[in-house]
Order: sequence, then structure tokens, then C-alpha cells
Amino acid sequence: MLNKYYGVVHYSVIIFLLVFFSPESNAASKALVRFTYKFHSDFSLPKYQEAFQQRLSTELNLICHTDTTIKFQFRPEHPSETIKRVNNIFQNRATLCPAGNKNLAQIDELTSLQSQISSFSGDRFILFASESTVRVESSLGHIAILYQDPENLFFSPAIMFSADSFYSLEEEQSSIAYYLKGGLSHLNGRFSVNYFFDHYHDLAKRDKREIQKYKILDSNPGHIKHFDKHIIENLGKTQPYNFFYKNCSTNLLNLLLEAKEEKLRVSGFEPPAKHIDQLIKHGHLEYESTLSSKFENHEFSYIDQNYLKHSTRYPSDLSLQSDFKRSVIEFTAIKFSQPSSGMETRYYDSKIAGLTLFPDQSRVGIELIEKNVINDYSDNRASSFLNIEYVNSLNAHYYGGIGLFRSGSGVAINVGCDIKRGCGILTAIALHTRKHEIVATLKSDNEGNLFKLNYRIKINSRFNTFLRYELDSTWIGGGVRF
Repeated sequence: MLNKYYGVVHYSVIIFLLVFFSPESNAASKALVRFTYKFHSDFSLPKYQEAFQQRLSTELNLICHTDTTIKFQFRPEHPSETIKRVNNIFQNRATLCPAGNKNLAQIDELTSLQSQISSFSGDRFILFASESTVRVESSLGHIAILYQDPENLFFSPAIMFSADSFYSLEEEQSSIAYYLKGGLSHLNGRFSVNYFFDHYHDLAKRDKREIQKYKILDSNPGHIKHFDKHIIENLGKTQPYNFFYKNCSTNLLNLLLEAKEEKLRVSGFEPPAKHIDQLIKHGHLEYESTLSSKFENHEFSYIDQNYLKHSTRYPSDLSLQSDFKRSVIEFTAIKFSQPSSGMETRYYDSKIAGLTLFPDQSRVGIELIEKNVINDYSDNRASSFLNIEYVNSLNAHYYGGIGLFRSGSGVAINVGCDIKRGCGILTAIALHTRKHEIVATLKSDNEGNLFKLNYRIKINSRFNTFLRYELDSTWIGGGVRF
């Protein structure tokens, strides 16, 4: 009898501990919970309160439709406390209808993003996120498709094509092997769907990028429905992903062009900004607005001007330069400008597919990618220097830091590592005007000091010439934009 008593007490204690320490299940949808945790610190802003309130009302009416209006009171508390309050509201609503508890258990199915796309009748947009100094794999920009709910932008479905682990809701860093495989071979990629607020949080809030919206134009509704069908069929399927020719831009935009029965196709080895230009010129897209967020000032802003459509930028160029001191010729196959909103008037020194020829030694060097970013020369933001090349053997370096700039001039301090030279500090000083640009860099590492001076003069909107000085070489060359 005593053993039976102790047994009951023992199992009662276990059940109590499991209930007490187990994570609390949420009555609200996973989307509402995730939005709360991502934007809770910004709930003082009306835009987030409005999106949260609208979503809350929508989900409550799916559980049990009533004429009662719930006005949620936003308080300065931890997000978990907010979710507890929301859970109570959901559980209370479920008691008002016979099917309330059944609907509550199926709330994530009732709010399925795939079902929203299948029955969607609103406007579709191309989302273009400006270049990233945080994620190398997204350094040329990012493309997604937005199925915009006119009542709630943040909870609208957004489709993208990406490599596995390329775009994560959690912070993570990818390995060098990942980048090499994605550039020289392919990674596993897939089409996926998320809420717009996931993209907005990760791209605009966290990475400080701008997100442009371009409305998809088509007078034939059948074409757009055909595109939706292609999207749904491809969701979750594994497909090859390559950073240069099978990426977020080429796969999504070509899927759209195919659905519209258009012969035009966007090609690889071009930045997404140029793809957007192409589709605008052929009448497939129309600029709507640019969405940016300045969280330090608690501002939420729309820029309603069509910068890109009226821009005279040329996003790519061919360039050729030779070394005065050595028998070396360098050819850049593709060079791209900053793929941002068109507000900038300068070009970043960024290129892919470069070749370095050594005629006297019968050698060829391959430059896979070079990207030197000192932002827009008008704001104190991150700077970075990336280079991956093969000359005799593979080498790569990455330096990142902060740039301090005012009125077109300033300095950037970066720390990083080089496979061959080890780790060190890279200091950059820049002077920039409408026609002239001077950037001097000094890298101090295990091998000593490496100094470079670059001078570029813009002849007109299409032609430029430049001079580059290093300790053992002097280069002169020119480029043409196309």
C-alpha cells in the first residue's frame, strides 16, 4: 500500500515538472508569434501595431467569426508575455463557437501561404533588395516575388529561390567551401514561401538594405495564373543553384517570362539590377516604391519616386588594363555597379570573371570575384573588401569594418584574413566627386604592408579611364559601360 502511495506521488511530481518546465504551446499561428518576436522592440511604431492588429483580427475570425472588435493594447513587455496575452484572447474566442477549438488547432492550416497564392487575385510585385555588405552570397542584391495583400503588406506571401542555408531566419555564417561550390559547381536550391515580414526583417532591419517594389504588368490574366501554377508546382523541390547563372534572379524572372510566353530571358553573370532594367524596358515591370527602415530614428519610410526608370546608369562594363612595370595584362569580363535604388551616382569597384595574362611566363590567372565596398560615401556604415582568385594557387581574402564618411570623403577601418598572407588590418581613404575618385588602401598583415592607390576619372556616362599604383606595379586602363 505504501509503495502504491509513493508511486502515485512520484508520477504526480514528474507530471507537474513536465507541465511546469515544458515550453508553452501557442494558440496563435506561428506567423503571429514570429512577427511578435522579430518586431516587438518596435511596437511603438504605428506600422507594426497596425499589421499586428489586422493579423490578430483575421486569425480570430477564422477561429470564430464575431462582430466584436478586439483592440489589442501594446505594452512595453517581453515578447513572451505578449504571446501569453494573445494566447488567452485566442482561447477565449474558441469558446464562442461550436467549431472554435477545432479551428484553433488548425490555425496554421487555415492561414496556409500556399492556399493564399492559389486563390490570390491582387497585384504581384518583384521585390529587389539592394546589395549586401553582410552576406557575400547576396552581395549583388536579392530577388523575390510578393503577392501583396492590400490590407496587410507584412503578412503577404513572398516567394524566393535560394540555396539551402542561403537565407535563414537565424544568424549564421557560411563556409569558404560553400562559396566555392556555389560559384564553381552548384548547391541544392529550392523555391520557398515566407511572409513578407521575414524578408523585411532580415533584409531591411537587420542588413540595413532597401527593398524596391516593381509591379508585374500583364494584360492577360491567364499568363499570371500560369505563373502562379508554376510557382506552386516548384515549391519545396530541390534544384541546382549557382551564384552566377542559376540564382534567385535568373530562376524566378525566367519562370515569369516563360509563363508570359515571352522569348526574352535574363542571363547569368549579370546583376539583378540589370535584369530589372531589362524587364522594365520590355514593359513587364513598373516601379512602385522603395521601402526602407531607419530604426535608430524610429522611422518607417516609403520613397515614391521612380529612380531606376529614369536613371542613366550602365550596370555592367568591360575593362582592359596593363602593367607598366611588368608584362601583364588584366581583362575584366563583367564589372557591375552597385545594384541599389538608382539614387547613387557612382559605381563600386566590383567585378567577376576577370582574367590576368602573363605573356612572358605563359600563365593565366583567374579572378573569380572582387568586391570593394565603401558604401555611398555619405553615411557611416559598414565597409568590406572581398577577393577570390587563382594565380598559381587559390587565394581569398575578406576584410570588414566601418566606414566614416562626410560629403564624399572619409576613411574605413577593416579587419580580416587572407589565405596566403594571414590576418591583419586594412585601412582605406577615399575622395570622391562627380568625375573623380581616389581610393588608397594599406593592408598590414603577417607578410608586412601592401599599399594600393586607385584613381578613376569618369569621361562621360559610358566611358572611364583609371590608374592603379602598387608597390611593384603601375596599371593604366579604361572601361566601357553597357
